[in-house]
Amino acid sequence: MDPSLTKPTRPHHGRHDTTDYEETAPLTSLSEVSRTVSRESSTRIMSGTGTTVEHPRRVYWSFWLLGAVILLSWNVLLCTLPLFTALLPRESALRHSLPSYITTFFTLGNFGFLFAAQSGVGKISQNTRLHSSLWLLAAATGLTAFPLLPAIFPILPSAPYFIALIALTLIFSYATSYLQSSVLAIAALWGPQEMLAVMSGQGGIAVLISAVQVYIAVMGVYASADAAIVKGPSDGSPSTAELASGMGLWMAAIVPIVICIIMTRRLFPRGAGSPTSAAASQYPKLSFVPAGADEDGEFYDTERRFSAEEDEESRRGSTRGFHRSWAIMKRNRVINFSVAYVFIVTLAIFPSITTSIVSVRQPPPKLLDPAVFVPLHFLAFNVSDYLGRTYLPTIPMLFFHNSRHVMFASLARTLFIPVFMLCNTSFADTSSLAHVPFINSDIVYFIILFLFGASNGWISSLSMIIASSPTMNPAIEEDEKDVAGSLAGFCLTGGLVVGSLASFVVGWIVKR
Repeated sequence: MDPSLTKPTRPHHGRHDTTDYEETAPLTSLSEVSRTVSRESSTRIMSGTGTTVEHPRRVYWSFWLLGAVILLSWNVLLCTLPLFTALLPRESALRHSLPSYITTFFTLGNFGFLFAAQSGVGKISQNTRLHSSLWLLAAATGLTAFPLLPAIFPILPSAPYFIALIALTLIFSYATSYLQSSVLAIAALWGPQEMLAVMSGQGGIAVLISAVQVYIAVMGVYASADAAIVKGPSDGSPSTAELASGMGLWMAAIVPIVICIIMTRRLFPRGAGSPTSAAASQYPKLSFVPAGADEDGEFYDTERRFSAEEDEESRRGSTRGFHRSWAIMKRNRVINFSVAYVFIVTLAIFPSITTSIVSVRQPPPKLLDPAVFVPLHFLAFNVSDYLGRTYLPTIPMLFFHNSRHVMFASLARTLFIPVFMLCNTSFADTSSLAHVPFINSDIVYFIILFLFGASNGWISSLSMIIASSPTMNPAIEEDEKDVAGSLAGFCLTGGLVVGSLASFVVGWIVKR
């Protein structure tokens, strides 16, 4: 076993001592903790209990897909926000504020549902929760694709339509919350590489969805000789082509969910017990048993299965579990704040403010028409966010092992808020010759957007990896990493909530 992977443990005396333990030498990159797996083979690393555990390549991609499905509904909602907005009457006051309402209700619901889901981490089977969440997500996505979007939403009056849309948003929020809680808990038990896979998958699905959206927008612009087909009827309502493209996007979203359901039934069997706690105090006989392992612990099958024997005390430990979670939260407060603040800044301006930014070229060419420019900005952000999530944490120079350094990087992103407010927002009178935005270049705007997305992905991945890795983070123990990972995800969602609320304030400032 590599000595760099060991970490002195502190004695347990009923409650955790937050000071009397020794920190290990800082790690300089993710590769020092979890060796990258080649495409042709699998890698063995040592778990915290000294057991050899295989990490097949398909395990990485399974967690990648799970991460993608976690944010699938969120990203499809964001990409179809212009369509949902267009379904409102032109004179409706909700037209300008609907994106903020959708993001706020989704993230606020996500925060509340995650709080409820957190109480089950370490006490119930996360495999059952995983499969149930996936089925609910598949059902809601299918109903949105048909009949809600093409047949029901267009005929509803404004008030019922708004209520129905918020209810649908909360359903997606509910399914996403419980899915996120179980996936992060399981990924934390596997290790940093699997946690990185989850974060990478969340960014990857956003890239795929926004790329499809850009393709549809560009084809719509060039395939139409009649501007009404692209921009819709004169009353501002969406055209048939726009409704069809939106329905197609939601139908396409069902595919990865179904694949995920099939994949997880093999990787995480429903009847395999609770895989969500490695805490000796709660599950003294918990073990991770790979399928086909012999008596010496050697593998002859790469499939990994979870098994656990729960004692009676664990079923009565909800109060103790709360105090334990609170203690972990306090010890991890710096890194948890860092991941929360990243998304406070991001949601304060994206997408509620950034979707109002249009090309400085008036009149714009076809490829810079608002119908294309807004989807293009989603793609630019999501590509940079994916690169930040997936690759920047693997660069030694950019791998901050000090939690305070990560926090300072997170705080520095506050500067993006005034910078985007200086861009060419549609709230201003762009038809006036006197109107010249301070940032009067589309290229500069997309460079800023790229840096904004890359820093979001980089710091969020770094925070999530460090928060749940005892090897990198001496504030937590091996038996706490699943709870620490879920708590970090909870703080991430809290940042989304605060950021969504802050978008109303930032939007009010921009409109003045």
